[in-house]
Amino acid sequence: MKYSLILILVISLMSCTSTKDATTAANTENTETMDDTAQRESTLTNAGFIKATVVDKKGANNCGFVLKTEDNKLYLPVDWLVPEYKVAGKVVYIKYIDSKAPQSGCNEATPIVIQEIKLIR
Repeated sequence: MKYSLILILVISLMSCTSTKDATTAANTENTETMDDTAQRESTLTNAGFIKATVVDKKGANNCGFVLKTEDNKLYLPVDWLVPEYKVAGKVVYIKYIDSKAPQSGCNEATPIVIQEIKLIR
C-alpha cells in the first residue's frame, strides 16, 4: 500500500508540465511559420511573381473567378493551371502574359494567360 501511494505521487509529479514551456513553444512555432511565409513571399516576388487574391465575380458582368492584385487591378485567366485554386479568398502568386484572346463578356478584367501559379494560403 505504501509503495502504491509513492508510485501514484511520482506519476502525478512527472505528469505535470509547465504551461509556460508549452506557450513559448507554440509562440515560437507561429513566429517561425509567419517568418517562413514572409520569406517565401519575398522569394516569389524577387522571382517575378505577382501577388493576387482570387475573387468571385460570377454575378458581375459574367466574369466568374478573377484575380485581384494589390494595386486593385482585375485579371481574368483564360485557363487556370490549377483549378483547385479557383476559390474566393485564396492568395496566389502568378506569372502571366497578356492574352490576345477576345474577352468573353467580362469588361472589368484584363484577360491573361497564367504561366506559373503558386499558392501561399
